[in-house]
Amino acid sequence: MAKKTFRLRYDSPVTLTFALVSAAAFSVDFFFLNGSLVKNILTCPGTKALGDIAAFNFSNPADYAKTILHVFGTGGWENLLTTLTFVLLLGPTLEERYGSPMLALMMGITAFVTGVLTACAVPVPSAGAGSIVFMMILLESLLALAKKDIPLSWLMIFLLYISYRMYTAAKIAAPVSKGFMPFLTANVPTFVDLAGGVCGSLFAFLVAPKKRNAPRKAEKTEVRETGTPASENRAGDKKNYSSGDETVVGSINL
Repeated sequence: MAKKTFRLRYDSPVTLTFALVSAAAFSVDFFFLNGSLVKNILTCPGTKALGDIAAFNFSNPADYAKTILHVFGTGGWENLLTTLTFVLLLGPTLEERYGSPMLALMMGITAFVTGVLTACAVPVPSAGAGSIVFMMILLESLLALAKKDIPLSWLMIFLLYISYRMYTAAKIAAPVSKGFMPFLTANVPTFVDLAGGVCGSLFAFLVAPKKRNAPRKAEKTEVRETGTPASENRAGDKKNYSSGDETVVGSINL
Protein backbone atom coordinates (compact mmCIF):
# COMPACT_ATOMS: atom_id res chain seq x y z
CA MET A 1 0.00 0.00 0.00
CA ALA A 2 1.42 3.37 -1.04
CA LYS A 3 2.17 5.83 1.70
CA LYS A 4 0.30 9.12 1.79
CA THR A 5 2.38 12.24 2.33
CA PHE A 6 0.92 15.35 3.92
CA ARG A 7 2.97 18.52 3.54
CA LEU A 8 2.94 21.30 6.12
CA ARG A 9 3.08 24.52 4.08
CA TYR A 10 3.88 28.07 5.14
CA ASP A 11 1.12 29.11 2.76
CA SER A 12 0.50 32.75 3.78
CA PRO A 13 3.86 34.19 4.86
CA VAL A 14 2.68 37.72 5.70
CA THR A 15 -0.38 36.60 7.66
CA LEU A 16 1.42 33.82 9.51
CA THR A 17 4.49 35.94 10.28
CA PHE A 18 2.29 38.73 11.66
CA ALA A 19 0.39 36.27 13.86
CA LEU A 20 3.55 34.55 15.11
CA VAL A 21 5.34 37.83 15.90
CA SER A 22 2.30 39.17 17.76
CA ALA A 23 1.88 35.97 19.76
CA ALA A 24 5.60 35.73 20.53
CA ALA A 25 5.83 39.38 21.60
CA PHE A 26 2.88 39.08 23.96
CA SER A 27 4.06 35.74 25.40
CA VAL A 28 7.56 37.04 26.13
CA ASP A 29 6.12 40.23 27.59
CA PHE A 30 3.56 38.37 29.72
CA PHE A 31 5.83 35.66 31.12
CA PHE A 32 9.21 37.40 31.37
CA LEU A 33 8.99 41.20 31.06
CA ASN A 34 5.95 42.00 33.20
CA GLY A 35 4.29 44.14 30.51
CA SER A 36 7.24 46.43 29.84
CA LEU A 37 7.64 45.42 26.18
CA VAL A 38 4.10 46.35 25.18
CA LYS A 39 4.08 49.45 27.38
CA ASN A 40 7.42 50.89 26.25
CA ILE A 41 7.76 49.71 22.63
CA LEU A 42 4.54 48.22 21.24
CA THR A 43 2.18 51.03 22.25
CA CYS A 44 1.66 54.27 20.32
CA PRO A 45 1.29 57.20 22.75
CA GLY A 46 -1.67 59.55 22.47
CA THR A 47 -1.92 63.30 22.87
CA LYS A 48 -1.97 63.05 26.67
CA ALA A 49 0.00 61.04 29.22
CA LEU A 50 -1.77 58.06 30.73
CA GLY A 51 -0.22 56.41 33.77
CA ASP A 52 3.34 55.37 32.97
CA ILE A 53 2.89 56.09 29.24
CA ALA A 54 3.93 59.62 28.31
CA ALA A 55 2.26 61.68 25.60
CA PHE A 56 3.56 61.39 22.04
CA ASN A 57 6.88 63.22 21.73
CA PHE A 58 7.32 64.61 18.22
CA SER A 59 11.04 65.15 18.83
CA ASN A 60 11.65 61.51 19.78
CA PRO A 61 12.39 59.19 16.79
CA ALA A 62 11.38 56.13 18.82
CA ASP A 63 7.82 57.43 19.07
CA TYR A 64 7.57 57.55 15.27
CA ALA A 65 8.52 53.87 15.10
CA LYS A 66 5.69 53.15 17.53
CA THR A 67 3.16 54.46 14.98
CA ILE A 68 3.72 51.15 13.15
CA LEU A 69 4.94 48.78 15.86
CA HIS A 70 1.82 49.28 17.99
CA VAL A 71 -0.12 46.71 15.92
CA PHE A 72 2.09 43.96 17.41
CA GLY A 73 1.11 44.88 20.97
CA THR A 74 -1.97 43.71 22.82
CA GLY A 75 -3.48 44.20 26.23
CA GLY A 76 -4.42 40.65 27.21
CA TRP A 77 -4.97 37.05 26.18
CA GLU A 78 -8.61 37.62 25.25
CA ASN A 79 -7.74 40.46 22.91
CA LEU A 80 -4.82 38.54 21.40
CA LEU A 81 -6.80 35.37 20.70
CA THR A 82 -9.76 37.26 19.24
CA THR A 83 -7.58 39.40 16.98
CA LEU A 84 -5.44 36.52 15.72
CA THR A 85 -8.54 34.43 15.03
CA PHE A 86 -9.87 37.09 12.66
CA VAL A 87 -6.44 37.67 11.09
CA LEU A 88 -5.81 33.98 10.43
CA LEU A 89 -9.31 33.46 9.02
CA LEU A 90 -9.30 36.48 6.70
CA GLY A 91 -5.62 36.97 5.89
CA PRO A 92 -4.84 33.91 3.70
CA THR A 93 -7.68 34.65 1.25
CA LEU A 94 -6.59 38.28 0.90
CA GLU A 95 -2.94 37.32 0.55
CA GLU A 96 -3.81 34.92 -2.24
CA ARG A 97 -5.77 37.60 -4.10
CA TYR A 98 -3.51 40.63 -3.68
CA GLY A 99 -0.15 38.94 -3.13
CA SER A 100 2.08 38.98 -0.07
CA PRO A 101 3.96 42.26 -0.82
CA MET A 102 0.73 44.18 -1.46
CA LEU A 103 -0.99 42.85 1.67
CA ALA A 104 2.08 43.74 3.74
CA LEU A 105 2.01 47.26 2.26
CA MET A 106 -1.69 47.70 3.07
CA MET A 107 -1.12 46.46 6.62
CA GLY A 108 1.75 48.94 7.00
CA ILE A 109 -0.39 51.82 5.71
CA THR A 110 -3.20 50.85 8.08
CA ALA A 111 -0.84 50.71 11.06
CA PHE A 112 0.79 54.04 10.18
CA VAL A 113 -2.51 55.90 9.66
CA THR A 114 -3.86 54.55 12.95
CA GLY A 115 -0.66 55.56 14.75
CA VAL A 116 -0.67 59.07 13.28
CA LEU A 117 -4.33 59.61 14.22
CA THR A 118 -3.60 58.39 17.74
CA ALA A 119 -0.57 60.66 18.12
CA CYS A 120 -2.39 63.73 16.79
CA ALA A 121 -5.99 63.43 17.93
CA VAL A 122 -6.55 60.69 20.53
CA PRO A 123 -5.92 61.33 24.25
CA VAL A 124 -5.29 57.64 25.03
CA PRO A 125 -2.52 55.36 23.69
CA SER A 126 -3.15 52.66 21.12
CA ALA A 127 -1.97 49.05 21.04
CA GLY A 128 -3.27 46.06 19.14
CA ALA A 129 -4.16 44.96 15.63
CA GLY A 130 -7.78 46.07 15.62
CA SER A 131 -7.15 48.32 12.63
CA ILE A 132 -5.64 45.37 10.74
CA VAL A 133 -8.77 43.31 11.41
CA PHE A 134 -11.03 46.14 10.21
CA MET A 135 -8.88 46.50 7.08
CA MET A 136 -9.16 42.78 6.31
CA ILE A 137 -12.93 42.75 6.87
CA LEU A 138 -13.34 45.72 4.51
CA LEU A 139 -11.07 44.10 1.92
CA GLU A 140 -13.28 41.02 2.01
CA SER A 141 -16.23 43.29 1.25
CA LEU A 142 -14.41 44.54 -1.87
CA LEU A 143 -14.27 40.98 -3.16
CA ALA A 144 -18.04 40.76 -2.81
CA LEU A 145 -18.75 44.24 -4.19
CA ALA A 146 -16.71 43.39 -7.29
CA LYS A 147 -19.40 40.76 -7.97
CA LYS A 148 -22.17 43.28 -7.18
CA ASP A 149 -23.12 41.29 -4.12
CA ILE A 150 -23.25 42.06 -0.39
CA PRO A 151 -23.17 38.82 1.61
CA LEU A 152 -24.95 38.73 4.94
CA SER A 153 -22.05 36.78 6.43
CA TRP A 154 -19.73 39.75 5.84
CA LEU A 155 -22.17 42.10 7.60
CA MET A 156 -22.36 39.69 10.52
CA ILE A 157 -18.56 39.50 10.81
CA PHE A 158 -18.26 43.28 10.77
CA LEU A 159 -21.04 43.79 13.33
CA LEU A 160 -19.71 41.07 15.62
CA TYR A 161 -16.19 42.46 15.69
CA ILE A 162 -17.15 46.10 16.17
CA SER A 163 -19.64 45.04 18.87
CA TYR A 164 -16.88 43.12 20.63
CA ARG A 165 -14.59 46.16 20.50
CA MET A 166 -17.28 48.48 21.86
CA TYR A 167 -18.26 46.04 24.60
CA THR A 168 -14.64 45.64 25.69
CA ALA A 169 -14.10 49.41 25.80
CA ALA A 170 -17.36 49.96 27.70
CA LYS A 171 -16.46 47.25 30.22
CA ILE A 172 -13.14 48.96 30.93
CA ALA A 173 -14.74 52.40 31.27
CA ALA A 174 -17.77 51.27 33.32
CA PRO A 175 -16.09 51.34 36.78
CA VAL A 176 -15.00 54.93 36.17
CA SER A 177 -18.10 56.53 34.66
CA LYS A 178 -21.38 55.56 33.05
CA GLY A 179 -23.49 57.18 30.35
CA PHE A 180 -23.52 57.70 26.60
CA MET A 181 -20.74 60.29 26.37
CA PRO A 182 -18.28 58.26 28.47
CA PHE A 183 -19.16 55.30 26.25
CA LEU A 184 -18.28 57.29 23.12
CA THR A 185 -15.09 58.57 24.72
CA ALA A 186 -14.01 55.05 25.64
CA ASN A 187 -14.60 53.92 22.05
CA VAL A 188 -12.50 56.62 20.39
CA PRO A 189 -9.68 54.07 19.80
CA THR A 190 -12.24 51.78 18.12
CA PHE A 191 -13.26 54.53 15.69
CA VAL A 192 -9.61 55.35 15.04
CA ASP A 193 -8.89 51.69 14.26
CA LEU A 194 -11.86 51.69 11.89
CA ALA A 195 -10.57 54.83 10.16
CA GLY A 196 -7.13 53.25 9.78
CA GLY A 197 -8.71 50.11 8.35
CA VAL A 198 -10.69 52.17 5.84
CA CYS A 199 -7.53 53.97 4.66
CA GLY A 200 -5.66 50.70 4.25
CA SER A 201 -8.49 49.00 2.37
CA LEU A 202 -8.99 51.98 0.02
CA PHE A 203 -5.51 51.31 -1.31
CA ALA A 204 -6.89 48.08 -2.77
CA PHE A 205 -8.97 50.08 -5.26
CA LEU A 206 -5.71 50.94 -7.04
CA VAL A 207 -4.69 47.29 -7.18
CA ALA A 208 -7.82 45.24 -7.78
CA PRO A 209 -8.68 46.66 -11.25
CA LYS A 210 -5.16 45.91 -12.49
CA LYS A 211 -5.32 42.33 -11.18
CA ARG A 212 -8.72 41.82 -12.81
CA ASN A 213 -7.64 43.24 -16.18
CA ALA A 214 -4.27 41.48 -16.31
CA PRO A 215 -5.67 38.00 -17.11
CA ARG A 216 -7.84 39.45 -19.90
CA LYS A 217 -4.92 41.26 -21.52
CA ALA A 218 -2.72 38.19 -21.21
CA GLU A 219 -5.38 36.00 -22.81
CA LYS A 220 -5.86 38.38 -25.75
CA THR A 221 -2.10 38.55 -26.31
CA GLU A 222 -1.75 34.76 -26.24
CA VAL A 223 -4.63 34.29 -28.68
CA ARG A 224 -3.06 36.73 -31.13
CA GLU A 225 0.37 35.11 -30.89
CA THR A 226 -0.50 31.41 -30.74
CA GLY A 227 -4.12 31.18 -31.78
CA THR A 228 -4.83 29.14 -28.62
CA PRO A 229 -7.05 30.59 -25.85
CA ALA A 230 -5.22 31.04 -22.58
CA SER A 231 -8.03 29.30 -20.70
CA GLU A 232 -6.97 25.95 -22.17
CA ASN A 233 -3.52 26.28 -20.61
CA ARG A 234 -4.60 27.88 -17.34
CA ALA A 235 -5.16 24.63 -15.44
CA GLY A 236 -1.68 23.34 -16.20
CA ASP A 237 -0.08 26.69 -15.38
CA LYS A 238 -1.91 26.81 -12.08
CA LYS A 239 -0.57 23.40 -11.08
CA ASN A 240 2.98 24.43 -11.95
CA TYR A 241 2.65 27.68 -10.06
CA SER A 242 1.18 26.13 -6.92
CA SER A 243 3.87 23.51 -6.79
CA GLY A 244 6.72 25.98 -7.17
CA ASP A 245 5.58 29.00 -5.17
CA GLU A 246 5.15 27.50 -1.73
CA THR A 247 7.27 26.89 1.34
CA VAL A 248 7.16 23.32 2.61
CA VAL A 249 7.76 23.24 6.35
CA GLY A 250 7.65 19.46 6.69
CA SER A 251 5.88 16.30 5.60
CA ILE A 252 4.04 13.43 7.28
CA ASN A 253 4.08 9.91 5.82
CA LEU A 254 1.17 7.58 6.55
